[in-house]
Amino acid sequence: MRNRSLAIACGFSLLLPVILASQTVELKSGDSRIHGEHLQPFTNQWKMKVVRPDGTVFEDAGTWTDQLESVSIDGRPAGSAPSFKGKTGEVAATTRTLNVFDAKTLAPITREFERHMVGGDDSKLTIIFPAIP
Repeated sequence: MRNRSLAIACGFSLLLPVILASQTVELKSGDSRIHGEHLQPFTNQWKMKVVRPDGTVFEDAGTWTDQLESVSIDGRPAGSAPSFKGKTGEVAATTRTLNVFDAKTLAPITREFERHMVGGDDSKLTIIFPAIP
């Protein structure tokens, strides 16, 4: 009987992670379970490789820099997360993405995307998100 109980307990302990992993929790902006105020500023840098659908490979598609900064928007704490790719590598272009979000809830405030291609094919897009109550 003891071995049977032990076997059941071991089996359950092996299945528990599978059971929990199959439960998806969706969090929306403003959810009280989100606490972005604990995030700390950082900077990192990484290199990108591109493989196109036709199999063409760009081993060096440039160096990217990502950051997280503390900012203030209309007196309220916010975070700013710029991502920048300079004119390096085989892809001669720069891109910049700037996400600004509420520091506590991580709700998006604005997003800007800029692309500057060699030859003048430039573009810029700005999105302003509606306020979350």
